[in-house]
Amino acid sequence: MKKRLPLLALMAVMVASLFGLYGCGGGPSVEEQIKADLTSQFDRVNADDSELMDSLDEVAGEEIEQLGISSKDFMASYLDGFAYEVGEITVDEEAGTAVAKVSITIKSMADIMTNFQTAFTERLGSMDLASMTEAELYKEGGKILLEVTDAAEPKDSEIEMGYTKNEDGEWEVDDSAEAALMGAMMA
Repeated sequence: MKKRLPLLALMAVMVASLFGLYGCGGGPSVEEQIKADLTSQFDRVNADDSELMDSLDEVAGEEIEQLGISSKDFMASYLDGFAYEVGEITVDEEAGTAVAKVSITIKSMADIMTNFQTAFTERLGSMDLASMTEAELYKEGGKILLEVTDAAEPKDSEIEMGYTKNEDGEWEVDDSAEAALMGAMMA
């Protein structure tokens, strides 16, 4: 296969769309605001969220289609077993920072890619490549990718999501959250 699978691009869009968060306004405590914010964002993580799927299709829809699968089918498989729990939230009002501990259960993209490469290489050894078109080869890769993703077991990770208070006094997730989430997805 000439092209690299766009899975990292899919992950990046998922993370970016998940944490393009709005600041939390007045009313409830900072801890309650952050917990509500995280809950509303993590509750969106499923293959039925049209905004998430549209974002993924924008970035990698054509490449995924070339594999003979849909972004929704891949994400439904990848997110099977996804769970989260917002834990302790520590706020330092004076410094304008907060940290939320979140337990995440998700399939490891690193494991999926390693297993995909192994399975694809093994399958290539048993195929008559001379009689296959490039399109057939890609479709076989898509089939294997879904098989490997379906078989992957979710792993538990503990991450810390940072928040900062902006100039308007609203609490916003900070850039460290994206790296933490990507780390959990690759664990």
